[in-house]
Amino acid sequence: VVDVDHATTSTPTAPAPPRLTVRYAPDAEPQVRYFRAAATAWTSPELRPAFDAAPIDRPLGSDAGALVWLAPGAPPAEVVRWIRAGGVVLLSSDAVVPLEGEAIGVWRDDEGQPLAIHGVVGKGRVLHLTRPLTPSAMPALLQADFPQALWRLLAPPPEPARVTAVDHAPLTGGPAPQLAPLDVRPWLALIVAALFGVERWL
Repeated sequence: VVDVDHATTSTPTAPAPPRLTVRYAPDAEPQVRYFRAAATAWTSPELRPAFDAAPIDRPLGSDAGALVWLAPGAPPAEVVRWIRAGGVVLLSSDAVVPLEGEAIGVWRDDEGQPLAIHGVVGKGRVLHLTRPLTPSAMPALLQADFPQALWRLLAPPPEPARVTAVDHAPLTGGPAPQLAPLDVRPWLALIVAALFGVERWL
């Protein structure tokens, strides 16, 4: 199998980090700092992070990007409609959004236990945390790779296009070369002369 990405000489453009929107209940406001720190780590020092945090009663903007919902129970109907239309949301462990189809683990701790599960609602992606957002329950919050893990969770990189090696084999450039026909006339003349000499000797 040949990786098409390595067969081209062009350099792909690095993807931009997702815009992060956080909506939180009053008692969940301390948890916002983990996501603000992640958005800051994604951004160059001279730029302002694409980050918006507000209580749950503030509507989502038109450029919400990826939503982090930190409130118990079901989100409002307008948030669910936003998800169904193709939004990406990360839910706290006490939030409730019925998933469609099978849910799979997409983020695990060092022991292999799931930290978040992935499912779909309409055209949207739902990432549901399995533990409270506290360092004691989720030590990954304080690990150095948390910003990168969150980025991959919200905006996973696309898989490289792949083709089979037989489909990517180089062309030969034309038909196979034809061999020139063998000229046997000199050999026939030599045989005739030999036979004539033998006949004369006899």
